Amino acid sequence: MKKLLLVATMVLGMSGMSLAQYNTATNSANLQLQVLAAMQMSVSGSLDFGMVPQGVAATPTIAVGSGATFIVSGTDSASFEITLPSSPVLTNISDASTIVFTPDLKCSVDGTTVGSDAADNTQYPLGAPSSAHPGHYYFLLGGSVNVTTSTTAGVYKGTYTLTATYN
Repeated sequence: MKKLLLVATMVLGMSGMSLAQYNTATNSANLQLQVLAAMQMSVSGSLDFGMVPQGVAATPTIAVGSGATFIVSGTDSASFEITLPSSPVLTNISDASTIVFTPDLKCSVDGTTVGSDAADNTQYPLGAPSSAHPGHYYFLLGGSVNVTTSTTAGVYKGTYTLTATYN
């Protein structure tokens, strides 16, 4: 039994030696990383629906291009998604009553040309280096509010928050 065990040990030892000497292969892979410029967003303009007398039903509207403009900037040609607010409202600063804001948000590649409706979780490209506005994309905000005859008098304020994230 001892002889058999000794032979098996020698065969295993020789087998391991031959694999190490004759079965070696090497190769390499290229590595690359692009660090995107920090995404930024600025807003110009606002939406002021003016004054409506109490007891009068009205739907003040601000046209797209006459309201606020969100300007998203970052790395040229990178894509991003936007997140829209779920239920934007204006709140009476005296009694907390609310008026629903119905937004009209359009895409714009140059800040003036009105494109399609902006959509939640949709990919948008930042302007390519060859475009007139490299690294930028625009969202033009307009919309309306519905004032009923029973709407409480007072000043109503609110915000519309647009979030952009690289994807």
